Amino acid sequence: MGIANFFCMIACFLRLLHLTKSGQKLQGRVKEASRFIKDVNISNEVANENDKLLEVASQLEDSVPLRPADSFDLTNGSLASGMIIVLTFAIILLQFKMSE
Repeated sequence: MGIANFFCMIACFLRLLHLTKSGQKLQGRVKEASRFIKDVNISNEVANENDKLLEVASQLEDSVPLRPADSFDLTNGSLASGMIIVLTFAIILLQFKMSE
């Protein structure tokens, strides 16, 4: 039973790693798209369209692409902090187990 749990834990970790890498990549591409839109120059005849593009660029710059339950950003930093929390919890459980 222990080996099955270990493989399940590894599979879950790999899924989280893939999700956070995807979130990080998406966030980078959204910022890149925002910079690209800001660099686009439209002639003065369609200044209204230029204003709309700048508005879209600012909305893209402020948005976070993946935010589950609107509680945290799904990036590499959130994976690291989550792993630290789990590790701390495991250490505390081990200390309780050893004190028995």
